[in-house]
Amino acid sequence: MISLSEINALPNLFRDYIQNSETLQPYYNAHYATASIETLIQLQKHKNIDRNTLYTVLTKQYQDISLYPEQKQNLLALKNENTFTVTTGHQLCLFGGPWFVAYKILATVAYTRTLQNQSDKYKIVPIFWLASEDHDVAEIQTLYADREKIHYPTNYQGITGNLPLYNIENTLEILFNTLDKGLYANHTNQLLSQCFTSNFTLSQAIRLFIQKLFGHLGILVLDAHVPELKAKFLPIAEKEIKENVTYKTVLKTIDELHASGYKTYANPNRVNLFYIYQNNLREKWNNDIHVINPNKPQHISPNVLLRPIYQELILPNIAYIGGPTEIAYWLQIKSTFEAFQVPFPVLVPRYFGVQLSTKQISALQKYKLDLLTLLNTQKNAFIARYFEKQVSQNKEFTELEQQLEHFNTALLHFARNQKLGLEQSAMATVTRIEKQWKHFYTKIRKETQKRESIFTQKITDLYDAVLPYGKWQERIFSYLSTYAIYGNTLWENILQKPITEPYFWIWET
Repeated sequence: MISLSEINALPNLFRDYIQNSETLQPYYNAHYATASIETLIQLQKHKNIDRNTLYTVLTKQYQDISLYPEQKQNLLALKNENTFTVTTGHQLCLFGGPWFVAYKILATVAYTRTLQNQSDKYKIVPIFWLASEDHDVAEIQTLYADREKIHYPTNYQGITGNLPLYNIENTLEILFNTLDKGLYANHTNQLLSQCFTSNFTLSQAIRLFIQKLFGHLGILVLDAHVPELKAKFLPIAEKEIKENVTYKTVLKTIDELHASGYKTYANPNRVNLFYIYQNNLREKWNNDIHVINPNKPQHISPNVLLRPIYQELILPNIAYIGGPTEIAYWLQIKSTFEAFQVPFPVLVPRYFGVQLSTKQISALQKYKLDLLTLLNTQKNAFIARYFEKQVSQNKEFTELEQQLEHFNTALLHFARNQKLGLEQSAMATVTRIEKQWKHFYTKIRKETQKRESIFTQKITDLYDAVLPYGKWQERIFSYLSTYAIYGNTLWENILQKPITEPYFWIWET
């Protein structure tokens, strides 16, 4: 495991947050590593949640789905004022998305369990927020399974939740061919066939798919793009339009964070809303065109900075589970929460990790490759550094290098002692020798690399396993190939890792 604070690819804002940096403490109320359940609930105590509407909406959304006993208990418990939620969310992704989506769900379950173990007085329920109002269809059309590119062709434009899955079965066949190994391969294929059909929208498919894979863990999926819940958001939207609340508060926070040397990740608009048309098209709010219709609140849609406000407005939420960039932009909006008088939840990093086979882990150890260095280094530089290390560990070469250093030192000493005015000439000679030596050293490294082309390929393969296409594995590859081998035991193995420890884990598969 690797401390997340050491990984340079992660935002400094996120890395300092997980270390509870004093500089960032004004931008959150409590830190996940030290906050108790009592502290988190006290921060939310004056929150006025319409629990009956929330219960009614979720019951309706699950009316055609058979719930597990723990889900039934969780759903019913939401009506009770001593029940609180831990929430994560993500845009809808083809066939459940890459690994980090599963990490978010599992981290939500893990933190729920962590809090629940602290008190019997309260009930804690895990929630997955279905980001069905996002409209970037191109971003979610593609998935990689065992390096096979799975792409669903569609000309649909609009919010992704209502994307009709016409002819999705053709794309499924391609995915099935990659899931032909493992004890649970047939089971996984059956689940996919049940969830992703031409009869469903993407929102319906993802809800059912999360149910099939994670429902036994008690998690409930909420699609908040419904008029009953959007009606609760209208006062926020009206104030946003009239007073530009988010714009003013976030710009001030951005200036403060920039002054402290941090990069920020979400810039506010004058009005941080979208308008959703009847045909599912979604566009930025324009005061000259769009108006709020109290009878049709579903046309109002919050953007990335206001969506957290909407979430916290309708859920009895005490914690949000997010990735690095998510937590970074949440840190920009605490003052926005205060302006709207909505309590701010604790922010908890999701799980992070890489799936490696036993053989790959052995290779890392055999070649003495440092995973942290790999994560922090470009491929060509990482491979070059490996062979530089090989050359430096060559005893005969090291002795030659030491002899050269002794010669250069002796030559300069000789020139100074002879007092013939040749010191500058001696220094020039040493500089030429060192230049030629560096040139020779580069040739040695390159020839060593050519001679050990097999090792080069193995190291390249290891690098590509961790950072396929130059990106973190968890952001590219589907978890379905691994699930097809291990089934639900895969989730339990991951859930054994403590969620409050910010590490990048190696999952042996």
